Amino acid sequence: IRRSRIRNSGNKYALRKISIAFQLAIGILVTFCIIVMMKQIYFLTNVDLGWERKNIASINLLYPDNDFEAIADKIRQFSCTREVVTGHCCLLPKSSGFSQTFDNWDGKEDATKSIDMLCLWNCEKTVSFYNLKLLEGEIVKPTETNSIMINESAVKALGMSDPIGKKLYQKGRTWTIVGIIKDFHITAPTEPVQPYTLVAVDILKDIGFSLGKGQILIKFHDGKWKELRNRIDSIFSREYPEVRYRLYNTAEEYAGYLKSEDALIKLLSFVAMVCVLIAAFGIFSLITLSCEQRRKEIAVRKVNGATIRNILIMFIKEYILLLIIAAVIAFPIGYVLMKRWLENYIEQTTINAWIYLVIAGGIAIIIFACIGWRVWQAARQNPAEVIKSE
Repeated sequence: IRRSRIRNSGNKYALRKISIAFQLAIGILVTFCIIVMMKQIYFLTNVDLGWERKNIASINLLYPDNDFEAIADKIRQFSCTREVVTGHCCLLPKSSGFSQTFDNWDGKEDATKSIDMLCLWNCEKTVSFYNLKLLEGEIVKPTETNSIMINESAVKALGMSDPIGKKLYQKGRTWTIVGIIKDFHITAPTEPVQPYTLVAVDILKDIGFSLGKGQILIKFHDGKWKELRNRIDSIFSREYPEVRYRLYNTAEEYAGYLKSEDALIKLLSFVAMVCVLIAAFGIFSLITLSCEQRRKEIAVRKVNGATIRNILIMFIKEYILLLIIAAVIAFPIGYVLMKRWLENYIEQTTINAWIYLVIAGGIAIIIFACIGWRVWQAARQNPAEVIKSE
């Protein structure tokens, strides 16, 4: 009967260990996923996306626009502004969906169809204001009405290996490529960069169409967004109450693309905290039960010369093994899941080795704390009294 009880007790103890290993694996998996997601969002927020978007604002949809330049001049005088420009050149929010269609170009294969590319005009102003990166060639000058720049995605779409100097053909017009611009990401980070052309001439005026006087683009000093917003609102309410306008913070507009990821991280952070706490309480309860069941073993080891340090190491080895088993299960699964998730983004962060070390080290510290507290209490008991009570 005694052997049967010992066997049943051992089975229950083994099941508890399996349960703790499973809880640890879930906690490690969720924590790993959250850290990678946070790293990706931080990466997207701070990485060079090919254009300057921090501390930039734009005023859009001015109507009526009779005082357009007067309003821009007053904003230039603010102490919180660094630069103010006007024109059809707002990147985000996108001010126009105008595109150019090219039926033919140098080096085009016969089977290739025509290509549509989004177009930015007043490009010298656009390139300078948003700090677009010129990779090759030169910027189109305002007087060069038949010169054109294209971005990297346009080069790929055209299938050109050496695009500078080559021609693009439209009905009634020939463009000469003079510069290549680095791709700039102004759409959601899950969407590929579209082919773009940049020209000096106002294309809309060429075709007899006008969108008004455009936008007022503002660069402001770091930390001065609230002041700028309040001063602009004050000017319109006091001096131009009849004008309808919308003020945008470019960085906030881009951050709007990441709202779903932010919400997911908040949810998973709570889940990860719960999983880690459950695992910690499970480890603590298992160690407590183990210490109670092995009081006599601990006492005999002390009588035979074992120190508290020896007993602590014995328990630590046992539970670190559970951590290793859980990590071996959780980390590969987490890596596969996160690699697939990252593939949704054009720009991707890397899954560094420090992520594995931080998670494993953090959980190891929790295990050491639980073991240290309970085993220290059990090991300090008088072995003679323990043996008598047993």
